[in-house]
Amino acid sequence: MPLTVSLVDGIGGYRNLVRAFVRGGCAALDRHGPWMLDVAEFERMRRQRDAGT
Repeated sequence: MPLTVSLVDGIGGYRNLVRAFVRGGCAALDRHGPWMLDVAEFERMRRQRDAGT
């Protein structure tokens, strides 16, 4: 099964994550994952998304 990745870098997406956290704590954020810990990988994916690939 392919992994679907969504990057949150806009204020709207950020607010949605904050709202989910306020309502349910860290457990409420699980459905928004998986989470990236590698900054270089995040930047690579962000650039790919912005380039439309």
